[in-house]
Amino acid sequence: MKPKPAAKINFNSDTAYFIGVLQGDGNINKSFNKKGWLMTYGIRIAVSHKDKAYVNVLKKLIIKNFDYKPSIHNADRCYGISIYDRSLVRALEEFKRNMKIPEFVLKDTKLLAAYLQGLFDTDGCCYSRGTNGVIDFSNNRKELVESIRSVLESEFNIKSYIRLNKKEDYKPVYRLMVSNKLNMVPFIEEIGFRHPRKSRLAKGLLKFYKKMPTRSIRNTGHEKVINSLKSKREMTANDIAKNLNLHRETIKEHLEKLEKKGIVQKRTVYFNRWGVIEKPSCKRYYWRLKNV
Repeated sequence: MKPKPAAKINFNSDTAYFIGVLQGDGNINKSFNKKGWLMTYGIRIAVSHKDKAYVNVLKKLIIKNFDYKPSIHNADRCYGISIYDRSLVRALEEFKRNMKIPEFVLKDTKLLAAYLQGLFDTDGCCYSRGTNGVIDFSNNRKELVESIRSVLESEFNIKSYIRLNKKEDYKPVYRLMVSNKLNMVPFIEEIGFRHPRKSRLAKGLLKFYKKMPTRSIRNTGHEKVINSLKSKREMTANDIAKNLNLHRETIKEHLEKLEKKGIVQKRTVYFNRWGVIEKPSCKRYYWRLKNV
């Protein structure tokens, strides 16, 4: 028997969002009998038990855009939202197999925003840390995380940074982090969340940020950063941020611009908990004035 052809997908904001969800918390499930015949072939999206409202969001989206009513399973650790229509699964499988930003979303900012929203709704989180909020996205595919960082900056002017989390016997995880009012506000307003719980947290942070004055020295030049570096031979971005009572990401932007102008230079030190090492593990940047 010939396999059913892949279904035709109408690429819109909802389907771009669902592809982000699939790449985040989705899995393609296949099972075969003893003769090697394909018995089950489906997509399963995992949703935490504390996010039952999000199950309904995804269920309505699938019914509306794919004309298919998904199965909902209440498993031990999470809810499972499953699609077993083989032609539909075949059409969507390529996006999970090729974990990269789809070409069609790169041609339209609205579709790109919806796709990123799906990624951050599943493999991302939103929380407050002291007087600052943080939005982050975690994945073990370095290329995907780096490409997300690139489009956030090029298409939305949102700056972010990547941290490497590595534990023994586990694959390294790359965490893309968005912080600082200057980046958080445009992220929430232009991309945001559909996930009910994360959307509430983001709206609370947005309300807080709207009342907070922007702590930035963007319009007063680089003098404060340069003067701070004059006081010591070498400093990290964190050291300068503490001295000037500014956010680290603001300082990093200034340092990068000063580096391009040839005014400062950075030194990279690789280390772990036992001290400085030669091979890369964790790294820290030290900045100093050039020719000083």
